[in-house]
Amino acid sequence: MVTLLDIFLRLFAYSMFVAPFATLIIGAILYHYKPVHRLAVGIILVTLGSLGLLIYSVVFYLVLVNDSSLTGISLILLTICAEVLTLFVGIKSVMKRNVILNL
Repeated sequence: MVTLLDIFLRLFAYSMFVAPFATLIIGAILYHYKPVHRLAVGIILVTLGSLGLLIYSVVFYLVLVNDSSLTGISLILLTICAEVLTLFVGIKSVMKRNVILNL
């Protein structure tokens, strides 16, 4: 029997793997289309990327130690790649924050 708590826990678990990709895509779009806000976008992306990289690196270590299934390892590696790319876009956004707009 599936309870209401099971449904919420499944949604939370699935969102943990979707959130890094959504953050990366939204951050890249904001970096490209909102150059005025690049500093704020960069700070947010660096913060979320480094925090996510820390969390998913620990999860990757736990998966390697406890369960060495190929599906788990590949899923965690994909999320780690998304977090590294988020960190890269954030650093690039902070470095290129002074853009002169030709309006």
